[in-house]
Amino acid sequence: MRRGTTAAIVGATSAAVLIAAYFVADVHDIAPGIFTLSQSSAPSAAPTASAVPAPTLNVSQSQSDSQAPSAQQLQEAWAPAASAAEEGGWNAWALVVDANNGQTLFQSNAESAHTPASITKILTAYTALSHLDPNAHLTTSVAQSDDDIYLEGEGDLLLGEGTNSLEVSGRAGLETLAKDTAHALTSQGISHVELHAAPALFADTKRPASWSEQQVAGYEGQLAPYAIDAGRTYPKSNEFYPDSISNVAEVFAQKLSEQGISVDFGVRGAAPQGANRIASVQSASLDEQIRWMLYHSDNTLADQYCHLAARQAGSEVTFDGAVKNLEKTLADRGIPTDQLSLEDCSGLSSNDRIAPKTLAAILSQGFEASQPVAPRVVRNLPWAGVQGTLAHRLNDEVVAGNAQAKTGSLSEVSSLAGVVSTSKGHQVIFIVGFDKVPNDGAYSTRSYLDEFVTTIAKM
Repeated sequence: MRRGTTAAIVGATSAAVLIAAYFVADVHDIAPGIFTLSQSSAPSAAPTASAVPAPTLNVSQSQSDSQAPSAQQLQEAWAPAASAAEEGGWNAWALVVDANNGQTLFQSNAESAHTPASITKILTAYTALSHLDPNAHLTTSVAQSDDDIYLEGEGDLLLGEGTNSLEVSGRAGLETLAKDTAHALTSQGISHVELHAAPALFADTKRPASWSEQQVAGYEGQLAPYAIDAGRTYPKSNEFYPDSISNVAEVFAQKLSEQGISVDFGVRGAAPQGANRIASVQSASLDEQIRWMLYHSDNTLADQYCHLAARQAGSEVTFDGAVKNLEKTLADRGIPTDQLSLEDCSGLSSNDRIAPKTLAAILSQGFEASQPVAPRVVRNLPWAGVQGTLAHRLNDEVVAGNAQAKTGSLSEVSSLAGVVSTSKGHQVIFIVGFDKVPNDGAYSTRSYLDEFVTTIAKM
């Protein structure tokens, strides 16, 4: 039986934020019907509860009255990173865009596509929020047919072992579900049941072959109808149960036994027609879960939500189908995809390629009030120095609680994409990174990226 789940409180206040964050890394950064298409209307306010609505960037004056950094300033700021890359023999790339008007302020080696790592998840969040209702919830339930009960799930990978929680990870608790189930059963005089776990949520979850070749397959759990803590064997780990469906069923059976219901395991399968739902618990909102995915760079949730979006869009629900749906979603909404080439929605594959202009276009849309999706994506990015994979980065007082960004890390890649406000109150978008760093040394290069963003904040 697995140990208790550590959950994360995700959210921010308009100034400095103190947060208890469960830190899940990048690779090296230590049912249809509930969904609705949402691209035709403006996003509603971010949900409350444990995920406090993230504020917009703080600025000291109106952006329209402030002066954007000059190309010369930005080139000088980027020079240390470019020099280190040239000396070390790796690629450095940077694109800085004025958030006020979308104009390019500075670029270096940004015309071509590069290996993105987990900044890919910005595209994933955009796609998911284009097709799924951000205020919807995923239900995990129990259906009964005589002495048989069926543990059903709509894809909540953040179940908790205990009672329902205010946390995003653990909002729906198996102990609560077991107590409600036991109450319904004992009221009928039933004290012994046969438990049937749910079948697979997606018919084909075959992973990209490159993951095994690149030795990154272990950094993602199972795409499933349900899981605890995204299927991890213990909190904060990158070790996952090979069958999270069975793991959840075992935990649920144990919780039932604690309520006086003895359990035998039956064959896995869906509840028969006419079965009665006797208990259910609901996840945090989809918006909160997607925010959690971005904060903690969770690969499993990224590919899960990409599959859910593909299903809602009527696309093939496979890794390939999910990627094609992502590409189509971006193209349909005016995001350039001419150099986009992905094998997954998590950024795990080193074969993935994204042009900086693609990320810049999404982040630029985030500053257009008429846009239905991108503003929510930007709002859901973690804050520098205080949250998720940025909790221990960009800690200088001029940038902590100022920039919002998504990190990316593979053994040969370090990347960063987000928004920051200068000292004059001008908001700029940055997409920066290194790839092809030899000897698995990308982790040590991230300080150059952080220093570049910090320097922009001082301009």
